[in-house]
Amino acid sequence: MKKLLILSIFLLNFSLGSMAQNSEGTQEFNKFMSKNLQYGSELRSERIEGPVTFVIQFDESGKLKQSPMLVAGNKMLEEEVTRTFDKLIAQGGPALVGPEYFGQEYLLTVQFKLAGTEKTGFYIPERSESAARVLERLNRKIAENPYFVNYYKERAAFYENMGNSILADLDKKQAELLESKQLTTILVVGYGSRSKSLSAE
Repeated sequence: MKKLLILSIFLLNFSLGSMAQNSEGTQEFNKFMSKNLQYGSELRSERIEGPVTFVIQFDESGKLKQSPMLVAGNKMLEEEVTRTFDKLIAQGGPALVGPEYFGQEYLLTVQFKLAGTEKTGFYIPERSESAARVLERLNRKIAENPYFVNYYKERAAFYENMGNSILADLDKKQAELLESKQLTTILVVGYGSRSKSLSAE
């Protein structure tokens, strides 16, 4: 079962905190990411957020074979993650994953999220929004990143609410498949100044 690592990044001092439930095989990898991954002030001020997904490959000794390849997500957010991986590759050192990951290829998703976004990520019906518009929004999110597990879970919840069990089951199976290919999911939360309004999108 893949675990969630949460990185809290603050505007004033850029201190990093983490709350993680990691398997031993990815614990050191997650520690490295929590120490080095940042959410740039420009991205936060421009309110750029969302998931970015990479294909990541480990060699037979558990080290990165090359810089991970972006497969979906915002290019500006990609640069934040790529800088971290460049540092990982440059420093060398021992493997940061367990032997079960050696010689394997996985998906890695980093979700950048601004504090103050109150949505849970799952479908909550709103009187002011028609079902057609909700589905259009969910489909658009999946088109932007078809490798992000939560989007399929969100659409599955929508289909269940609408009584479409077959479509809900298909999205659940897709979510399960993606989870089986996922090394880990990292949530980076960016905090702005107190004077700045951080309204939900």
